[in-house]
Amino acid sequence: MTVDWKAFWDQHAATVDSGEPLRQVHRVLQKHPIDSALFERLVKHTVASLAPGSGHRVLDLCCGNGLFCEALEPHRNEIVGVDFCERLLSDVADRTGEKTSTIAADVREVDFPASSFDRVLLAAALQHFETPEVIRLFRRVASFLKPGGSFLITDILDPDRRWSFFDSSEREDQYFRAHEAN
Repeated sequence: MTVDWKAFWDQHAATVDSGEPLRQVHRVLQKHPIDSALFERLVKHTVASLAPGSGHRVLDLCCGNGLFCEALEPHRNEIVGVDFCERLLSDVADRTGEKTSTIAADVREVDFPASSFDRVLLAAALQHFETPEVIRLFRRVASFLKPGGSFLITDILDPDRRWSFFDSSEREDQYFRAHEAN
């Protein structure tokens, strides 16, 4: 079964107020926004893992309402956020400054010149793609990256568990302990 993700996100964004940014981008657990402190911890971990350097050009694919764009901007980076949900993209400008631009497009189709970015982020979105789409997307991202650039993917790839990632404090602690040890 193929899901029309654009229609899903357009409909969802139309029903959730921008005052609820975590619910807006489905950062929820059992239909409630995840704890803001937990999300802040996830954001800090993601930014640290992406390791943006001063002046790096960063591409945030499936950026939604720009929560990660907002976290990346203080590192003096130029950020380009891409998402096909224009309603979500309209909130990016409210939380970011002049170093962030957005493109309303399907990430499977957006194109950039070779070696355009130092870092690429795909956070909590990979599960929305079919395997052949993932392969094509990864090849394209590789061409967008400058030599020595990096591509960070944050996802739960097991489709049977994707809706129950942090369903307990034990799982949350286990995740962060494992990553902080590296």
